[in-house]
Amino acid sequence: MLAHPYRGLIHDGVLYAGQALLKLAPETFSHDLFFRFGSQDDYTIFSPIYAWLISRLGIGQASFLLVLAGQLLWMTGAVRLFSKISQNRDECAASLLGVVAGVSLYSGMSILFYGEGFVTPRLFSEALVLHGLACVVSMQLLRAAAVAVVAILFHPLMAVPGLAAGGLYLAFQDRRFWGLPVAGVLVFLGLSLMGISPFDRLFQAMDDSWYDAVRQRSAFTFLSAWRVFDWGWLFIHMAGAVCAALVLSGSARRIFLAIVAMSGAALVVALVGGEWLKSVLILQLQFWRASWLLAVLGNAGLGVVIYRLWRQETNALALTTIIIAGTLWSNLLAGQLAMISALALMTFQIRQGSPAYSRMTKLACIMIFVMSAVFLGIPRIYLLIPNIALYWTGVAAPGYVIFDFALLIMLCAAFASSSWARQGWRPLTLSSLIFIAGIASWDRRTNEEQIIERYVGQETPFQRYLSTSDEVYWRRGLKKAWFLLQRPSYVSVNQGAGIVFSEETTREYIQRAQIVAPLDRRDFLNYWVEPKERTEEWALNKPQFKDLVEVCRHPDGPDAVVMEFAYNAKWAEKWALPLAVDRAVDKTAAPPDAYYLYLCSDIAGKAGGAP
Repeated sequence: MLAHPYRGLIHDGVLYAGQALLKLAPETFSHDLFFRFGSQDDYTIFSPIYAWLISRLGIGQASFLLVLAGQLLWMTGAVRLFSKISQNRDECAASLLGVVAGVSLYSGMSILFYGEGFVTPRLFSEALVLHGLACVVSMQLLRAAAVAVVAILFHPLMAVPGLAAGGLYLAFQDRRFWGLPVAGVLVFLGLSLMGISPFDRLFQAMDDSWYDAVRQRSAFTFLSAWRVFDWGWLFIHMAGAVCAALVLSGSARRIFLAIVAMSGAALVVALVGGEWLKSVLILQLQFWRASWLLAVLGNAGLGVVIYRLWRQETNALALTTIIIAGTLWSNLLAGQLAMISALALMTFQIRQGSPAYSRMTKLACIMIFVMSAVFLGIPRIYLLIPNIALYWTGVAAPGYVIFDFALLIMLCAAFASSSWARQGWRPLTLSSLIFIAGIASWDRRTNEEQIIERYVGQETPFQRYLSTSDEVYWRRGLKKAWFLLQRPSYVSVNQGAGIVFSEETTREYIQRAQIVAPLDRRDFLNYWVEPKERTEEWALNKPQFKDLVEVCRHPDGPDAVVMEFAYNAKWAEKWALPLAVDRAVDKTAAPPDAYYLYLCSDIAGKAGGAP
């Protein structure tokens, strides 16, 4: 709960909440850009469930309960899986601590994380996959198959990697099961050759204009666009899983090896089929998403290796300090390489069972940690102190950089210590304190998120000027257009998330982005058509009234525009949303004092003016 708090309606949670609204009011949202040509909603049973809860509880409570239920299901799945492959409770606890406190990133550009703190079907599909793998390890294959089907119904892109990993696990255990992964590949190819949608897209190449648009909008879906930082964590997770496989045996080793093999194969397919051959289906299936399981097992492997080394009590402190120091330096390649090297040395130490370092080396490692703490850790803590309220409300950067990994190391050492095992009240007290802290800080929505949720379903000042079919461009405010106005959004960066799945959506998105680019040069700078003089207003991203007129006069432009700028009383309505209360706390994203509604039917005939 400390490492995976509830964030509210943010990120992809906004899109899935919008899909639920589409179920509740199709006459209003069916022609919204995100839904007009189809969306991911066509492949999940999640939206009807979400819509039903919203209709009875409201969007805020429905979102809260779904995330709570999803994370509980996720954690019970992790407990089931690692309790079945661990030698004892302490090792299981170390694995779980690694999963919970480790870095959960599994995509480029730091976009996707496992165990998310907002509502998406990914959370439930991941949880079901963990439960399914626990059934596979227990050889409850019929139950595992049933769980896999439900996981696929929630989110096929997240569930299929679990299905593949389960098949490989069985094949590693018994050669007769090799028919399962082979049959899966043959069925996939057969459906493609038979022309059954969507598998018929396997041999279709994405044309250059569509490919370039997807790469520009959603670069994280292309492995070649990933940053060194992203690849570093991928290799750290890979190293953690491989090292755990080397020190474990039996079913534990097989599950780690199966997920490593599955993830590696998926990344190769994504690179060759998606980026070199530009296969539409490979790009849409996003095979690299299989690395979410690698991230889970890699973090668990880190916990296992640290636990095993501390049980040997040889050079544990020295190598653990490298892990902590590497975490502090994880934004640099050197820090990530240090973590991988330390994992490798830990594994060698465990397998050899003899000291690999001298006392002087231990002191050197401790010095590395101390220097890292002084030059990186302390400044980060110092910067956090003035904004401690922001940290607990989720506005500040994630706290795993120092706190979560320190928690992991401390608890692994505690569980591994025989003195703690004899004095059961100490770990119980520590666990209780952490549990209480998790509950107290789990809800980290910003004040803005909470205010928006309270307004959903209420009559707002702007609504009386708009028909239910009017498309509104709310500058950088997709969720405000959807949730506060209950109107379709004309265009936003978030609505471009689905362009990889639809060429029609891509063309429409680009056209609309080009139309509104004069009003938002930060989000739509890449779609800027005509060169403009870079004035001070341009640099500060403050559009002028003539830009608004230009957008409204476009024949395919929006019906209304909402912005935080007032242009000589030419607005139809002013709404002073009580978001400015955050100014005293949230200095990183202070909201405007008011928003202004401009009706394009009125603005199109007006000209002149200045902000």
